Amino acid sequence: MLCAVLTIFLGALGACIGSFLNVVVYRLPRGLSVSQPRRSFCPSCEKQIEWYDNIPIASWIALKGRCRNCGLPISLQYPLVESSGVVVTMVVWEAVRSLRAGDPFDLWWPVLLGMLGLFWCLLALSAMDLKEYYVDIRLTWLALALGLGCHAISPARVWPSMEYVSAPWAAFAFGCTVVLLVLHWLWPMPEEQPITEETTEQAPQEAATAKISNAKPRAGHVVMVSLLAVIAAAAVAIEVMACYLEVDPVPAQLLTGLGLATLFGSILAASWLPTEADEAIAQAVENERSQAVRQAAKESLILLACVAVGLGSIWLVHREPVSRLWLSFYRWTPSSTWQPVAGLATALFGWVVAGGTCWLVRVLFTLLLRKEALGFGDIHIIAAVGAVMGPHLAIAGFFLAAPVALLGTLVLVFRKRYRTLPFGPWLSLGFLLALLWGGDLVNYINNGLGGLHLLLQR
Repeated sequence: MLCAVLTIFLGALGACIGSFLNVVVYRLPRGLSVSQPRRSFCPSCEKQIEWYDNIPIASWIALKGRCRNCGLPISLQYPLVESSGVVVTMVVWEAVRSLRAGDPFDLWWPVLLGMLGLFWCLLALSAMDLKEYYVDIRLTWLALALGLGCHAISPARVWPSMEYVSAPWAAFAFGCTVVLLVLHWLWPMPEEQPITEETTEQAPQEAATAKISNAKPRAGHVVMVSLLAVIAAAAVAIEVMACYLEVDPVPAQLLTGLGLATLFGSILAASWLPTEADEAIAQAVENERSQAVRQAAKESLILLACVAVGLGSIWLVHREPVSRLWLSFYRWTPSSTWQPVAGLATALFGWVVAGGTCWLVRVLFTLLLRKEALGFGDIHIIAAVGAVMGPHLAIAGFFLAAPVALLGTLVLVFRKRYRTLPFGPWLSLGFLLALLWGGDLVNYINNGLGGLHLLLQR
């Protein structure tokens, strides 16, 4: 009974969160407050939207994609993000529930909270990246905070990594973090700027606003959104039936595959119309080519400093009396099931290793290609994922995103007019794949490497 109630609650919550994320996606890049004004308003006429016109997905369908007051089109972004909120919530719920099958809910609810919070942030970042070519790193800090907090209040065995990071590597993570904070304070990294309407008016040749299909809503759009609503409702209904019957009425793989296909299609829907912003972004990358190598060299020095201090921290905690003090602090156990400091260190280690690994990829390929190879906002995303899911799944998701992006590109080749998509949405889909199957992939690779090692020893 509890499982069914939670499923219905999470399905409704996913739709409401999707509606709120639309507010975040619209306001943050424009420097507007998320909380003021409290009520949503039409971006065209700026009139406050009544509650009955603000019901997720249903209101857009009822209004046929137009504002009740001014009659202008409402972007497809709104129902796409709201339906994606439901689908993402159900996929994560199914994945975490399967991962922790047999354990009491009061033991693994922090895992569910951390994973849902992470993928809701990724959904907002993906929509923001699609619409504005911009990643607001405040959302990655929120995901990091969730990872730190949830790891600190739950035992290690309920997380995908299944164990706390060792005390020396915990010292490494804390050392690297201190260096990053100090260097960020002394020499802050350049932040990405959104491409907004104001920027377009000031420099029409350098920037333009990227829209998620803001054209006039057609009957096909309403049908598509209605289909998405049916898929989202079906995902909730099937999960509820599975809770009551204690047997999945539909194979979990089929339900998960349908959800992933829906998210994949939503990303492709954002590419249906090319925009001037595509050319603006390409031109900006070309203009920054001369500075990219210099910036990569600076970042390589930062990485070396982090590794040096991290290794120095490992050396330090192996020396008395620091070793004894560090171990007593690290092993502090207020209850028999969890260690707060060890949990914090585990999340921080995932943040450092996942972010550092992909940062190294960015530096190396930037030096090789002589232009920026990976956006710095993407590094923040990968690091935040490492803090919640662990470094192994974060890195697996990073590499899984590449073939998914390639598949999306192949689909778009059949269309004569389409826009080039940023990597952020594909990264988010890759991380969802890693949550579902990344553990099996990592185990398969480890077994293969172990077999290769034994073969070489013969």
